[in-house]
Amino acid sequence: MIHPLAYLALTSSLTVLLIVVGLAGKASLAAELGVTQGALLATFYAFSANTRSLILQGHGDLTPERLLAKRFLVLPLISALAFVLCAGAAGVSPLLALLLTVRRSCEWLAEVRLCELEVAGDAPRARRAFLIQAAVTLAVGATIVAAPGALFPALAVFALAPLAGSMPRLRAAAFGAESLALTLRSVFPYIGSTMVEGISTYVLRLVVFLVAGREMAGLLFTAFVLGGFAATLFANVLGPTLAMQEARNGARRHRLAVGAAALGMGAAGIAIAGVSLATRLGDWAGKPGYFWLALGLSLLGAAIMIAAQIIRLRLFAAQRGEALFGPDVLRNIAIIIAAPSLYFLVSPSALAGLYLGIAVLTLFLYWGAERQGSSELAEAPVLLWGAIAAGILLPLFFLLNGRVYHSPDSPLLDPGGSAVNVPLPLSLLVLVLGLVLLARYRHAGLTLATVFFLFIAMVLASVVATQGQVGYELRKFVLLFQFLVPVFGLVLGQMFAATPTGLRAAAVGFSAVLLALLPAQLLHSIGFTHDQLSHDVWIFGVYQHLQYVPVVMVSAWLVALCAFWDTPRARLLLLVLAPLVAYYAARSYATLAIALAAGGVLVIAAARWRSAAAWLCAAIVVTILAGFLYSHRDLPPAQQKFGRSTQATEGRLQQAPVADVPRGVAEAFPGPMQVRLYYWQLYASGIAESARGAFFGHAQVVDRKVAPSAHNYYLDFVYNFGVLAFLPLAWLIGYTLTLLWRLRAAVWRNMPVLGLAIGVLFALGLDNMFKVPMRQPYPGIFFFFLWGLLIGHLQALHAARR
Repeated sequence: MIHPLAYLALTSSLTVLLIVVGLAGKASLAAELGVTQGALLATFYAFSANTRSLILQGHGDLTPERLLAKRFLVLPLISALAFVLCAGAAGVSPLLALLLTVRRSCEWLAEVRLCELEVAGDAPRARRAFLIQAAVTLAVGATIVAAPGALFPALAVFALAPLAGSMPRLRAAAFGAESLALTLRSVFPYIGSTMVEGISTYVLRLVVFLVAGREMAGLLFTAFVLGGFAATLFANVLGPTLAMQEARNGARRHRLAVGAAALGMGAAGIAIAGVSLATRLGDWAGKPGYFWLALGLSLLGAAIMIAAQIIRLRLFAAQRGEALFGPDVLRNIAIIIAAPSLYFLVSPSALAGLYLGIAVLTLFLYWGAERQGSSELAEAPVLLWGAIAAGILLPLFFLLNGRVYHSPDSPLLDPGGSAVNVPLPLSLLVLVLGLVLLARYRHAGLTLATVFFLFIAMVLASVVATQGQVGYELRKFVLLFQFLVPVFGLVLGQMFAATPTGLRAAAVGFSAVLLALLPAQLLHSIGFTHDQLSHDVWIFGVYQHLQYVPVVMVSAWLVALCAFWDTPRARLLLLVLAPLVAYYAARSYATLAIALAAGGVLVIAAARWRSAAAWLCAAIVVTILAGFLYSHRDLPPAQQKFGRSTQATEGRLQQAPVADVPRGVAEAFPGPMQVRLYYWQLYASGIAESARGAFFGHAQVVDRKVAPSAHNYYLDFVYNFGVLAFLPLAWLIGYTLTLLWRLRAAVWRNMPVLGLAIGVLFALGLDNMFKVPMRQPYPGIFFFFLWGLLIGHLQALHAARR
């Protein structure tokens, strides 16, 4: 077993230093080492593509020589990026960042040589490499503890040590253009998993560093690394070696030993965590209680993680490493979002369970990925899929104290920017459950990649914009999650589109909600002020019932109507709903909902111009909308929406410190539009004030007292995160429009796809221009879900034409 030990001594040296420094009471230095290690993982490990597993298990064209040539090719860029992330994000010493980057660069090249020695069975050279690395690591650790002033000279020796025992061997043939192109094509599917893991580890550590502070973060990093060390050892060192031995001689004796070790760690972790909780997180042995709780829960998490890594190794043995991309994206982003939530909403000590949470999510998602690969799941019942879609649409909201949002007297119009007061939709929970239960990750590769690259771009933009200003970084990460979470609806939508019954199931769910909600809400609105739509539905309240919900309801009805257009009975039921939908939109006085209802039915009538039902539906909807608005034109809600100036408008304009929009121009528009012009000018001028702000966004968000948002999703996004961060979404918009244009004839004939196109194009082209619906959790999840459905069906139509 000298080969795994040599690899361990090489690649885990920084982990050992972190543990030594943390246990020695140097929590601040441990925090810096932890963040720096995360930055190195976000770069070097991200592009490693599980090289050790690829070499030991023999993956075709990915020979050690070619993998080493690939590493040499990208080394300068990765080293520079690693240094920027180390030195720029959290105020780490530039010299410390430089020395550790050099160390990781040398390790990166030496790793390939050690794998070659293991495949060749060269034990003497592996033993020499092990002794050199072990001795240097122990000496440097002792020096840092005993003589802190010699930190940088000791790290200089530490940086160059990997080349002393494992000098890589270069072969000119591997650097040929054809060979490099073949290597990059072959390794690309495996880079996705390590890229997600590496970058997410860096972001997670950065978030913990920002929210918890240096002292607490340093102790937590030490506990996480110490508790999860065995799992890391198994995943990166022992696991690939045991898999190679099993492939060569079928030996499986190690399974019992691995299982016994995992059970022992789990039992020890439960005991330590139990004692820590029993003593109410009291200090012990000079360490605070949250350290021992984190250590115990991390040991338990390590036992679970080993089980997950066994599944991962099986996927690699089957040459299906690309199946890990989806689970890795979901689990890492989920845990990053969970970190600040646990700290602020539960308690700071709740951060102790982060590694355990990662382990549980990893096991569950890897199991789902393997299960999907072993056999295609049977088609789920339409009603089950419909329940997920119904949960996406149902406007049921909860507060963070666990209560259902219900404010019978008056609706909550502004939560004041406090997360505690913001009603959260049921669709958030349904989104998570849908992604986990359906687990059709290989059918959602395009949208998963979009989510991941969007996440990377937004994080890097935030780091560059804030330049290590901790207060700004924390607010930026909160805003990042607000923009990012709804985007996961794309993935769920594409999963739905992967099955022939997915869209019809979604239409069933939408129809059920519309049939239950619209009559109830309209009935409760009888006698309500100025014939306006009431927010109350007896047992719960509808949050943002006059802003975002009407557009969502009209979109859902159009999608369901088109999906069932060729099913006479279902179509008749949805046509009966047409007057209610029109009346619902009219009573909301929501301009965009009214425009969507009228425009949507006219498009349907044009697409089915020979259908009397289509023209009758259009006539009913347009007549009800026009009649209601004309008869109520003098009431305050209509004046507020469509009048030139109102008291509310004047109040808003006085709050907006922008004088560049001429009053005469602004007053030519209705009151709400006047407000939007001022907000647009405010955000647009902020974007244009500097190249840095345009490309990477602003460090500080606009004060809510000045403007609650840009009232334009695209301006809001670019102002906060820059043009570069928006590129993944911009590409997806371009991709969708390109497919729609190429398939325009087929889409025009295909009513279900046409209904999706109407909803998505309206959201992207109009709704996003006047509001920020795709930043809000309820409308955002819904419209991203429709977008994912549309992309999946457009891809199917495109494939059918080939």
